[in-house]
Amino acid sequence: MSFISQENTHLSFTAVSYRAKFGDKELEVLSAVAEDVVDLDLSSTQVTDAAASQLKNFVT
Repeated sequence: MSFISQENTHLSFTAVSYRAKFGDKELEVLSAVAEDVVDLDLSSTQVTDAAASQLKNFVT
């Protein structure tokens, strides 16, 4: 996770390096900062369709 800019609280998060270790539970934890996440990469993770409802929290 990293800040996009020093000007605001927007965050960028990529779970690619976690792959098999990042799933629905981890996405739920990340949801705590969802309103600030403007770039989210879940490529190659274990996030399932069951967590799709959580993704709406990340829409800005």
